[in-house]
Formats: sequence, C-alpha cells, structure tokens
Amino acid sequence: MVCHAGGPGTSRLRRPPMSRPPITQGWLARLHPRWQNGETLRFQSWFLLVPGLALLALGGALALSTVSFLARAVEADAMVARHERRVSRSASGGPDTAAYFPVFSFTTSEGRRMEVIGGVGGDPPVWRSGETLRLLYDPRDPSRAEPASLASLWFMELLLGVGGAMLAGTALAMRALAPLVDRAV
Repeated sequence: MVCHAGGPGTSRLRRPPMSRPPITQGWLARLHPRWQNGETLRFQSWFLLVPGLALLALGGALALSTVSFLARAVEADAMVARHERRVSRSASGGPDTAAYFPVFSFTTSEGRRMEVIGGVGGDPPVWRSGETLRLLYDPRDPSRAEPASLASLWFMELLLGVGGAMLAGTALAMRALAPLVDRAV
C-alpha cells in the first residue's frame, strides 16, 4: 500500500511503516531458502558437525599411526621392479578400470631382500619400472613400506583432516549465524 503525500501530481511517495522484513527477503534468504529460523539452522548444523568431527578424529588417528611408523622407520634405497595390474569391477555395469601398482624391491638393514606392493596405483603408473627411490620401512615388519614422500605418507591424513575441518567449520558458522537468523525473522 502506497499513500500519496500531497495533492494530485506530487511525486513524493511515502511508505507505510513496516515490521521487520520476513526471512524471504535479504541476504539470509539468499544463503538458503529453507532457513526459517535459528533453531532450524542449529539443527541442520549437526548434520555437518558430526561427520566433520568424525573425519577429523579418523584423520588424527591415521596421523598418529603415521607418526608412530616414522618414529621407527628405517630408510632404504629401493627400485621399482615391476607393476601389478589390478582391475576394479564397476558395480553399475560400466567399464572396468585398471590401475598399476608399483612393486618395490629393496634390501633391509639385516640383508633380507624384500618386495612390497605400493599402496598408490594409477593408470598410467606413478613410477616407471627400474626407477630408484628412497623407501621407509618398519624394521619389525618390513612388508610395511612407503616411499619417502609427502604424498605417500600424509595424503589420506591431510584429505580427512581438511575435509573434516571444512565440514565442522561450516557447521560452527551455521551455529554462529543462528542468532542473526532469529533476529531477522
């Protein structure tokens, strides 16, 4: 409803006093149309916070395992002896995919000759046959060996940690926005 302030032909318009704008207007509505109030936002945040904290915990547990491995690991020169082809069958009936995993050959500090299949494969292979590299292995269990590289040692821990931090951070931001949503409603 718009009222004319003045006589005919005046262009000044006066709006009637309005209460607070509903959540369907403004920047909060553009964030997500279903946010009706802060209580809903706080409830929805649990669906990100719980998985985020679980991923952080899993990443932390893997990081502790890696730190424990690094504390007792021994370094050795290794060579990529060959590649092992592994085929993954598609559950949806699509084409099968193959990955080539390196087989590392190295000699332990006790003189034992070992061959270990690497945990990271790809197509094309990540390492070439005959390529040499530094390998870390557990002297108590030489079959547990990893290339001495940041990606081989910390990739999964970083992936889980960053993913968990993003989910948990988003959930905490949602919880922090909840009072603003309550005031805007």
